[in-house]
Amino acid sequence: MFERLRETLDVQFRGDSVVAGDDGYIKPNYELRDDGAWLRANDVEDSFNWTPACDVAAAHDGPDPLTTPALPFPFTARQLAAFMLDGWGWFLHQRFVGDDGLLDVETAQALLGGVRDAKPREAIEAALAALVQARHFVGEPDAELAKAEKVAASTFDALNAKAEKLHDWRAKGISEQERDARVQRRNAMTDSAKAALRQAQTAQHEDHKAWRSRMVLWLLGAGDRKYSRDEWQALLKLEQASAWLAGHAPDPSPEEKREELIGWYDATVRADYWFGISSVTAVEAAQLLSCENPHDPDSANWLETTTEHLNPEAKRELLRGFDDEGGKRSLTEWLQCAKSRGWRYDPWIEHYIAARGDSLPCPTRGVPAEETSQAQRQARRYQMCVDAGLVMPTNDYASLPRGISALAKQEGITRQAFSEDVKAHIRRLNGR
Repeated sequence: MFERLRETLDVQFRGDSVVAGDDGYIKPNYELRDDGAWLRANDVEDSFNWTPACDVAAAHDGPDPLTTPALPFPFTARQLAAFMLDGWGWFLHQRFVGDDGLLDVETAQALLGGVRDAKPREAIEAALAALVQARHFVGEPDAELAKAEKVAASTFDALNAKAEKLHDWRAKGISEQERDARVQRRNAMTDSAKAALRQAQTAQHEDHKAWRSRMVLWLLGAGDRKYSRDEWQALLKLEQASAWLAGHAPDPSPEEKREELIGWYDATVRADYWFGISSVTAVEAAQLLSCENPHDPDSANWLETTTEHLNPEAKRELLRGFDDEGGKRSLTEWLQCAKSRGWRYDPWIEHYIAARGDSLPCPTRGVPAEETSQAQRQARRYQMCVDAGLVMPTNDYASLPRGISALAKQEGITRQAFSEDVKAHIRRLNGR
């Protein structure tokens, strides 16, 4: 299957046709063995010598990247997703990803539209979905650092073009001594801008490495604890029962389905947070019962959109009904209100409650009934860390202390959700 995916990289689009490239670009970089795809060392760029095992080994007592395949055979969707985060695997991601982060259907149809391509297409589609899910939990690289790098590059390019024109060291008929003098004058004009560019590139590169490491560890099932070398070897290998390449793909177990459902709604709707507070407003409740997170800026037009289960009219009816009820209550109480009145709502909430069972977060005493802003909540959770005696980092890309997990449990939310709030406050302290 991997060989088929690899072949899609060494083709070119010409109009509506797909033709083989003149020379293999990706194919020579991997050696296919029985246990996986092994990276051949190359001197194109150091980043192309990366495999997911590099980040695992750096964070844990994991396997040696030199004795671990870049992608094990057989592999899971998450292992393929980790493989596509960087190195040569990044090209596979870029080949098939759409604007929404999921599979680009037209590209997949053009390159994997054959009868025998069902499994490779299924694998790449599942891997892209796993990346989207991972981003919900891990977050994105620092956009401000990427922006600063682009500004620095633009500043340097403009100044360098001006210096090249002003001190034309390539001019014909000048002496070697004059040429050297012009080069020095050009460099004097651009040295500070070049240094600023290098500094911005380094900061952006280090942030990307830290983000990539978090993504790899999340995708490959890493937690806070240290894993032994043997344990990591087991984590990096696919259990045959869930293999994409074993010739079959059995349905996940009920427990796996339950955990996936909980994880999805905790990430997208922040269900763990909203079930954990005692005072939800009528507007917030209407949004939540429409499967919208009130704190998500993208949900501003939630009343105008049609979803699988609700149209705008049903959402407005729900909102008007909750407004008439008035007051503030827990999310569970708002759900009972909607049920008793016969108002339509998105069934996600009942699926989530059933999956959670006894572990459903309950409104936490000691948490303010209403926090006037997201920033206030983030500041409070940061202060919880300080009050607990935790040594907090001064930047948001450094690792948070281990005590975070206990505080998250106290709040009735996941460690990831708690960490996101703490890091958001750290960014605010740094003026970002």
